[in-house]
Amino acid sequence: MGWSVALVVVAAAIVAYTVATLVATRKVAAGRGRWVWVQRSVQLLIPVVFIWAGVDMLASAPAIGLIMAALGVGWLAVIVRTLRQMSRRVSAATSTDEIGNALTEPLVDQYVIFIGVTLIGGLIVVVALIVYGVMLAAR
Repeated sequence: MGWSVALVVVAAAIVAYTVATLVATRKVAAGRGRWVWVQRSVQLLIPVVFIWAGVDMLASAPAIGLIMAALGVGWLAVIVRTLRQMSRRVSAATSTDEIGNALTEPLVDQYVIFIGVTLIGGLIVVVALIVYGVMLAAR
C-alpha cells in the first residue's frame, strides 16, 4: 500500500470519526446517554494500546510488559467506569444544566484516581531507587 492510499485511508478515518463525534455530541445534548460512548470513544484507545504493548513486551521484558499491561487494564477500568456513570447520568437528566453536570462530575472522580495513582506510583519509584542505592552502597 503506497503513501497516498494510506493518507487517504487516514483522512477518511479522521473525517468519519469527526462526523460520528459531532452526531454523538448532539445526541448527548438531547439527553441520550448511550451516545456518550461514541462521543468519548477515543479515551478507550489509549489504555488498549498500553495493554497491547504490554502483552507484546512480555516475551522480551516480562516485568515492564506486565507493569504496562496492568496499568492499561486499570486505566481501562477507570475509563469504562467513568463512561458508564456519564451515560447513566445523562439518561436521567431532565435539563441542559443537569446534562452538563452529568458530563463533568464523573471526570472529577477519574482525575482524583489518576492523581492518586501518579502520586503513589511516584512514591514507589522513589522508595525503589533509595533501596537500590542502599543495596549498591552496601556492596
